[in-house]
Amino acid sequence: MNIIIRLFLAATLIISFSACNQEKTHSGDIYSGENFKYKIKIMDRDYRPSNKADTLIFPFSIYTENDKKIFVEDFLNLKRTDIKIQEFPFKDSKFPEFIEIKDIRGERRITGNIIFSFLIDRSSTIQDADMLTMKNTIEDLVNTLPDSVVNISFFDNESSSKGIITGKTFDQFENEFYVSKAKNKIFYKAIENNFSDLINSDPLNDSIQRFLIVFTDGKVKDLNTVYDEYNSFFEKVSQTDRSFNQNAKIYTFSYGSDLKNDKDLEQLCVGIRQDDFKGGFFRLTEAPKILPEFINTIVDPLKADYELVLRNPSEKKYTGQPLTLTVKIEKDEKEKAIGSYNYKIGSPNNPIETGADNTLLYVIFGLVLIFIVFFILQVVVPYFIYKYDNFEKKHVISYTPSDDSSEECYMCQERFMPGDRVVVKCHHKTHWLPCWQENGHKCLEYGQNCDKGIQHFFDKTKPFDTKKSPYYLKWVLTGLFGGLLAWVLYRIFDAAGILTFESLTMSLVETFYTKDKATNEIIVDFTNKIRGFLVTGITLGFILTFLFTWVNEFRQKTSEVLLFIFLRTIIGAIIGFITFLLGSVICIYLDAPYNNPYVDWIPWLLFGAGIGLCISVKTTIKWMHALSGGLIAGILSFLVLLLTTGNLGSFGVMMSYMLCSAIIGLSIITVHHSAQKYFLRYKDGKKEGEIAIHKWMSVVGGSNPVTIGKANDCIIQMNWDKNENISDKQAKLYIDKKRNIPVLKVLENGMFFDNRETKKDNEYLLKDGVKFQIGSTEFQYVEKM
Repeated sequence: MNIIIRLFLAATLIISFSACNQEKTHSGDIYSGENFKYKIKIMDRDYRPSNKADTLIFPFSIYTENDKKIFVEDFLNLKRTDIKIQEFPFKDSKFPEFIEIKDIRGERRITGNIIFSFLIDRSSTIQDADMLTMKNTIEDLVNTLPDSVVNISFFDNESSSKGIITGKTFDQFENEFYVSKAKNKIFYKAIENNFSDLINSDPLNDSIQRFLIVFTDGKVKDLNTVYDEYNSFFEKVSQTDRSFNQNAKIYTFSYGSDLKNDKDLEQLCVGIRQDDFKGGFFRLTEAPKILPEFINTIVDPLKADYELVLRNPSEKKYTGQPLTLTVKIEKDEKEKAIGSYNYKIGSPNNPIETGADNTLLYVIFGLVLIFIVFFILQVVVPYFIYKYDNFEKKHVISYTPSDDSSEECYMCQERFMPGDRVVVKCHHKTHWLPCWQENGHKCLEYGQNCDKGIQHFFDKTKPFDTKKSPYYLKWVLTGLFGGLLAWVLYRIFDAAGILTFESLTMSLVETFYTKDKATNEIIVDFTNKIRGFLVTGITLGFILTFLFTWVNEFRQKTSEVLLFIFLRTIIGAIIGFITFLLGSVICIYLDAPYNNPYVDWIPWLLFGAGIGLCISVKTTIKWMHALSGGLIAGILSFLVLLLTTGNLGSFGVMMSYMLCSAIIGLSIITVHHSAQKYFLRYKDGKKEGEIAIHKWMSVVGGSNPVTIGKANDCIIQMNWDKNENISDKQAKLYIDKKRNIPVLKVLENGMFFDNRETKKDNEYLLKDGVKFQIGSTEFQYVEKM
């Protein structure tokens, strides 16, 4: 565990250092101290996703020093030299280039947040002509407003909610504009219900301006009921969070010829205004003309007059860091303006890059990286390790008899002569040449009665021989390939717009975020960040669990085994999703919508631990080892993501995916090889023992065959059994590479498998506990989990 603690401390130092660099504030603005006649108010930020943020769009308006909105025609004819752009924390070479400023006053584009709720009185006191006027007025109105900002409902003696109305869907509501036969109406009750629905629409977002517009004649039959409803309504108003009072307004438009109700309707708006709500009252004769003008006075401040078009340089990378765009217009002393806008684009897991899509190029780099790792682990590392292990110097001596009698070579049974080169790696002394080397650089008893007599060496004639591959190579390469495949899958989901999790993110923010900060911009920022987390968890969890389970399951892929692999894979994807979801909740709780190195490592840590545990269940891998390996993988993956995405963008994300997967694979097999213990138990009369055949038949030994017989070159030499019917090579055990299962093959007649006599060349599947007999010796194949 010491190495985990050291890695954690190192990670903390690196994160802290990186955080210090990222938390720099934009101090010493180069434009401070200058006098500007106008203020630029940038209202939104947009970019063209198809161009990967090559083009940036910023709608804005011009205001005087007294916050009065104006339009300056000359601003449309500015030269590039009149515009200066600064985008912190990018450097000058990465600042976007000014293209043009457009007049967008004619467009129906509202950049601010606004909700209209129209409440229509259709009780029997309304005249048909008045209802027709209401319908025509609203139809004209919704045609001038953007979609999805107008809700409409009707009331008489009950209230009915009808939903969103637009110019395109107005015909679906035409039949609702009728005068009912209801002689009574729930006047204030209907207003209270609609008011409640209005403020509960995105309740944590106090930046939304909300308007309830009531069309009624105000006539009621039961004054006592109206009085009770009036008191209930204002009690509701008084209980409402006052942070909404500045942005919630109620207006009444009086229809009908009876003027005596105007006082009550006007009192409604006055009373509301006294509770910090603003409102207004209008008569029928004024409404058709005033309503559009009134709506325009509401909407106009939310509309931008200009559109600033910028173009980014190629190979610019947005990784979700907080940005500040500062725009300075200086045509002459009369037309000087300045403004700034804070925003973010992309996220660490899903950077936005300008220029051409380099996904295919990155995939090629990833494949090249896999080959480089393979070459290093297969050739370079073994070559240098075994070249300088000094085996001959340490374990090969020039033989000198200790007395008048010399010892025998354990293999050839010939006596050593003075000066012979002899291997003394174990107590079974052997001639260096040719006995030791001809027996594959190992002791004749290795694997049975010897656990030291083996020499690991690098064969220059067969550098890519998989039998000589390090035991961890297969798992590391599987992890690298799995990380690359998961990243490609992520990119496909991103391009297709699959798995956005917008509703889930909004629900999480509304549940855990503080009311005074849950603006629409914060929700959008969290959506970009959390989507990257969740899709990463699903793709990495699914791919890694599948590949590692497939590699770990060496048996024949029967329908039962495939079902097991599939179920574990689904569980891995769910665990990946849940761990990153928990990490996302922590990010929301700790107020980290932007990149925050102090917080963003938590989801990766949870993911590594969760996937490690998932793969270890019901396998030979100990859960403690899998957990520690997963924790290390999560931390190191986050560090790679933190240190590379700023400069490498998506390539850095791919590297992080691959590194995370490779480390998980390496951590698994580091303990897996010691737990993957396959044995042959043998019993012959009073003699019995246990042979660790996993030294040859597992990934550690390169899946080499284990031969059994009387010959000296057999892995298991049956020198204890005196039965004459045992052949030099009676049988062999090996891993069938096509089916990836352990198999016993009969090489000569005269043995039994599960009490049945066998024939030459018969093959049998080895399962835990099966028995076979050679000569007088009974063997049992055992898997120790």
